[in-house]
Amino acid sequence: MTLNAKPTTESEQGLPAFKSRTDDWENLRRQIRRFRSNRLAVLGLVIVVFLLIIAIIGPYIAPHPEAARGAVDMGNRLQPPSSSNWFGTDDMGADIFSRVLIGTRLSLSIAAMVLIIAVGIGVPLGAVAGYFGGKLAEVIMRLTDIFLTVPPLILALAIAAALGPSIRNAMIALAIVWWPGFCRLTQGQVLALKQRTFVESAATAGATNGRIIFRHILPNTLTPIMVKISMDVGFAILTAAGLSFIGVGAQPPAPEWGAMVSLGRGYLPEWWWFSTFPGLAIFIAVFAFNMLGDGLRDVLDPRGNK
Repeated sequence: MTLNAKPTTESEQGLPAFKSRTDDWENLRRQIRRFRSNRLAVLGLVIVVFLLIIAIIGPYIAPHPEAARGAVDMGNRLQPPSSSNWFGTDDMGADIFSRVLIGTRLSLSIAAMVLIIAVGIGVPLGAVAGYFGGKLAEVIMRLTDIFLTVPPLILALAIAAALGPSIRNAMIALAIVWWPGFCRLTQGQVLALKQRTFVESAATAGATNGRIIFRHILPNTLTPIMVKISMDVGFAILTAAGLSFIGVGAQPPAPEWGAMVSLGRGYLPEWWWFSTFPGLAIFIAVFAFNMLGDGLRDVLDPRGNK
């Protein structure tokens, strides 16, 4: 009779938990296969990793690091691409290859800071609006709608012009423009999750509203937020370059890609390399992050994994 006390079912032996872990690994492998089947997404990932490496080591491997600090060599100005200056030189004789290389860190840093600030503002506001609702949600979402009705570049241009031309003010302007998108996304996710059983169970167990939001709900919204971040990096780089191109962002001699394109446009078409190579850097970065974000969206979309 004592044999009956031993677990005789899979549930009693803990096998379902093992199966669950196996299912998780299989789902991960399936997602990796799906991502690898998207050649453009893989290409985007490779380029993004390459850009990140360049951002880290660029200032140390640049052949003429003084070019990023505003060094002047008028005897070498506007030289075409050659073995000594791969991308040619600008109107001050600075090596464009070195400036583009070092500018990778600056351009990626601007985009990263903009998105960190935007996520830090938009996600908590969206979570509060979605969870509590009522008049507080109305105020937050109407304010969000006001920002979303204005074209981002126009609004960022107005804010940056009011604050004054500088990299810091450009980042502030872009963060102000970017947070409403994250707020709207988070609010929709929280509205869909707050009626789920695990949230009701946490509330029944006595968890505070703050704990429910930040410990139980927000972790389940990370997938769409991460996909949006990956796709927005490219647009942030492009918008920051646009502000610098207009003259309200980074100022010379900062090696920011948009500012370099702006300086070189007056020398087209004869001295084409002045604007072409910084412009290509912007194109490649935006393309890579967009392709990576598109691939992540396809992989992490629950409907695509069925």
